[in-house]
Amino acid sequence: MQQVKNFSIDYSKFPSQWTRIVIDGDQGAGKTTLANEIAEELNASVISLDEFLLGNHDDYWKQIKYDSLRSKIMSSGAKIIIEGVCILKILAQIQVRHDYHIFVELRNGFVGWEYGHYLSEKSKPPRSKLMQDIVAYYREFRPFESCDLFLSRELVGSLKEN
Repeated sequence: MQQVKNFSIDYSKFPSQWTRIVIDGDQGAGKTTLANEIAEELNASVISLDEFLLGNHDDYWKQIKYDSLRSKIMSSGAKIIIEGVCILKILAQIQVRHDYHIFVELRNGFVGWEYGHYLSEKSKPPRSKLMQDIVAYYREFRPFESCDLFLSRELVGSLKEN
């Protein structure tokens, strides 16, 4: 286990040969910070999905500049870290593969995992359209179960490996 600034990461669990690591997870969970710290440690570059949003407040899936994102990924160096919400669905849309998947959840001391109760089909949908899109993605892709590394962050705490 190696301490990388604020995060404890066991790099021995990473594949020995990789070109793309993806970091998925909740809004505000620390994906960008984690991506930058891993990139610094592994001498990689970072691509943030936020850079490829139109910002037109339409459905999340319609806001993404897919062609530009794919072009940036394909023209990037040998090692890149791609971070953002709903990453698996977006990469599937542009037919880009990854070698290692990290998921970061954000826990609230009052309710636990904010998205946890939304996974039931019987739950009322969240109010915000973006959260509705994220919940639909979590139900379909279950990235918190399929990831190679799961990290949890308390709302006022730091990241820890589970």
